[in-house]
Amino acid sequence: MYACRGCGGTLKFDIASQQLKCESCSNEYNPYDMEQATEAEQDDYDVTVFKCPQCGGEIYSTDNTAAGFCSFCGASTVLTGRLKKEKRVNYIIPFKQTKEDCKKAYKKLMRHAIFAPKELKDEKNIDGFRGIYMPYWVYYVKQQGHVRIHGTKSHRSGDYIITRHYGLHMDLDAHYKGLSYDASSSFADTISKKLAPYNVKNMKAFTPSYLSGFYADMSDVPPQIYGEEAKEFAADETIHFVKNSREAKGYSLDSTDKLRRMLPTNVEQTNSAMFPVWFLSYQNKGRVAYATVNGQTGKVVADLPVDIKKYLFGSLILAIPIILLLNAMLTLRPSVVLSMVSVLAAIVVCVHASEMKQIAVAENYEDDIGAQIGMENKQKMEQAAREQAAREMAGDLEDLVDTPYVVTEANTKKNKTAKGRKNVGGMIGVTIFMIPIFSMLIWPVLAGFLRGSESCVLALIALIIAIIGTSSSVSHAKRITAVRNMGTAGALAAVILAFMILFWNPVSDLWYYGGVIAALLTVGFTLMDLIRSYNVLATRRLPQFDYRGGDDLA
Repeated sequence: MYACRGCGGTLKFDIASQQLKCESCSNEYNPYDMEQATEAEQDDYDVTVFKCPQCGGEIYSTDNTAAGFCSFCGASTVLTGRLKKEKRVNYIIPFKQTKEDCKKAYKKLMRHAIFAPKELKDEKNIDGFRGIYMPYWVYYVKQQGHVRIHGTKSHRSGDYIITRHYGLHMDLDAHYKGLSYDASSSFADTISKKLAPYNVKNMKAFTPSYLSGFYADMSDVPPQIYGEEAKEFAADETIHFVKNSREAKGYSLDSTDKLRRMLPTNVEQTNSAMFPVWFLSYQNKGRVAYATVNGQTGKVVADLPVDIKKYLFGSLILAIPIILLLNAMLTLRPSVVLSMVSVLAAIVVCVHASEMKQIAVAENYEDDIGAQIGMENKQKMEQAAREQAAREMAGDLEDLVDTPYVVTEANTKKNKTAKGRKNVGGMIGVTIFMIPIFSMLIWPVLAGFLRGSESCVLALIALIIAIIGTSSSVSHAKRITAVRNMGTAGALAAVILAFMILFWNPVSDLWYYGGVIAALLTVGFTLMDLIRSYNVLATRRLPQFDYRGGDDLA
């Protein structure tokens, strides 16, 4: 905590003036003037660590006043605090957007979120934004040297295509400064990437006084994790420039992967930094939705769950005029309407399967390397605790020692490849499984077609798509603890019902209209589950990877 030299009052960083300002007498001080010369030469500084008793999330501050709100899980509780030495980072981007600017940007976004829960628009909830400095790794990537790449030109001469091969030589001298990636396992990569970019030209040399009045999170992801990603980004940018350059126009160059390997790309320097983020959390039924605002540019990124009641009411209001308009403009046969409902149901199944896949990726942190590192660290801490307990009980450690899972760039690529193979294998299995079904349905299709029932053929195609989509949805749902039911059952039943009625081809239109009503009701079941699943996708598990209480770091 920094004290005013005039009256002894508390100094807080003032965003408008970019100075430390006294809360009592309004005196202003340069942030760098408040740090002693000896402190500036040290590699660490004193912080207060506040830990949430609900989720285990930790935030840091140079102030020692008690915190009463957890920005990670949204709990209103007194956070326990302790002093700690923390390593200094190299750079910091001070907050440029005030809290009022942040609230205005968020409210502007929420005006268009008509189906969002009312709690997200409540003024009391919006006032809960907290300023947090998030840790980042900032990379300086250089490409320098002589490069020879392969290019071709082709032209047709009579019945022949003649291809000429060229060796293109270039002297490369490219520099990429400020490629930044978040270094906190608690800060989702999906959020940090959407909040980007930050203007790294505004980075300043770090001094702890910038943290006064704000919180901070500390890095727990090693810099080498994102080093390869930074090199890949730089290589892709250079390749894009080369392919669009005047000299390379007209040549067909090698694939991007091959060109990447040929470029002399190296990470010359890695710096640690803190970037400003306004943070708001909304907790509901064990899950949390985040709203974040880039503290430099004002860009808003928010999780927006859907209020089911609002959605149903809004859909009803929208559906009535559409139905009346279609009824006035079109005259459709009952069989056509039923086949259209079957196609709609098949589309809903495919959307549900796609959503299940996205949820499975998010819930298992497959798209968040930082979170994988956090889980690895948690495993190491649990392993260390088990070993310590065994030592205290004079037990045998061999039965307790597990090999910790280490997340590296190579492992990440290997996991992606394995997942890709698994998905391909699953599709092959589904295809083989469908062969006898196709055989059994050949005669019904021909029979339906010979009776002139094109709608029956359409419903059959919808049925095949729905079966494949349901299989995919169920396989993904098995990997998700937050999803408990098979949501595609309603839509699949609708497609089956539509196909059975169309194949039967009854004389009375009442069968068709009854089938339409029944199919729409069952599709509604899947739509409700689709919304519930979307709310799972739009919210997140509580942070700190299923914290169970107890201060492991105390």
